[in-house]
Amino acid sequence: MRVEGSKIIMERVPDPFELALKGPKFAKITFEEFERKSEEMQDGR
Repeated sequence: MRVEGSKIIMERVPDPFELALKGPKFAKITFEEFERKSEEMQDGR
C-alpha cells in the first residue's frame, strides 16, 4: 500500500517464487557454489 495525494493505492505483491523463476537474474553463481555457501552458513563458518 502507498499513499498518492489523497488516494490509497493497493498493489498485489509478486509471489517471491514466481519472481525468482521468471524475473530478471542478478547473480551469477552456479548451483554448486550456492550449495557450498549454503552448507558453510549452516555449519556456522
